[in-house]
Amino acid sequence: MRRAVLAVVAGLVLAGGAPAGWLLSQGDGGQFGTAAAQDLRAADSPQPTLLQPALPRPAAPRPVPTGRATAVPDPAPLARPVGTRSARLPDVVAPRDPPVAVHLAGRTAPLDAVGLDGDRQVVVPDDVRRAGWYAAGPQPGDRAGSAVLVGHADDAEQGLGTFAALRALPAGAEVVVRTASGRDLVYEVVAFERFAKAEVPMSRLFATDGAHRLVLISCGGAFDPVRRTYADNVVVTAVPRP
Repeated sequence: MRRAVLAVVAGLVLAGGAPAGWLLSQGDGGQFGTAAAQDLRAADSPQPTLLQPALPRPAAPRPVPTGRATAVPDPAPLARPVGTRSARLPDVVAPRDPPVAVHLAGRTAPLDAVGLDGDRQVVVPDDVRRAGWYAAGPQPGDRAGSAVLVGHADDAEQGLGTFAALRALPAGAEVVVRTASGRDLVYEVVAFERFAKAEVPMSRLFATDGAHRLVLISCGGAFDPVRRTYADNVVVTAVPRP
C-alpha cells in the first residue's frame, strides 16, 4: 500500500529559508497585523523548556523512517514521528471533555486519542477518513498551548483522506471540533505553512504554552514514488473564533 508519509524530522528548528505559505494580515518587515497572528509569532520564539507530556519520558530522537506511516514528532523532547500501529496510551488522567471529531471543508473525521508507540512514534489512524489528536499535549478548548491534530492526506487504496483539504483551506475558513459532551468548538484558520522536513519549527507546533490554537498537520509537496513519501509537511493553524 502506498501511504502518504508525513515525515517530520525530529530535533530541528527553522533556521533559515522562509517556509512556503501565508499568515493572515502579514505586514511590512514580517510583522503581523492581527492579534492572533502576533500570538503565533510569539509562540515561535525560543523556549527554554517544553512541558513534559503525560506519557513516559521519551528516549533520544531516532531517524525518521519511510514507509506507510504519517510521521509527527513528540514535542518534549522532540521525538520520532508517526508509526502505523494503533496508539495505546498509558494509564493517565482522563482528559476533560475530550475531542471526538473535527469538521473542515465540508467533511467530518472522527478523532482518535493518539500517543507514542514503543519506537517513540506518534501514531496516526490507518483509516484516512479518521484523524488523531495528540493526547499528551493540550486539547481543543484549553486556555493555552497547541492542540495538535494529525491525519493522512491520502492512500493508494483508500483514496483522499479528510486532511487532504488542509492544502486548500483559505484564511478565515472554519474548523469545528466536537467534544464528547456535544460542545462544538469553533476555530478560524489564520495560517497555512509548508515546510521541508528539515525545517519544521517543532517547538512552536507542539508548544504547551502561549496563546491557545489548533494545529493540523498532514503531508504535502512533491511525492517521491521511490521512497513513497511526500517532500513536505503542510500545517494549518486556527485560533478560537470569538
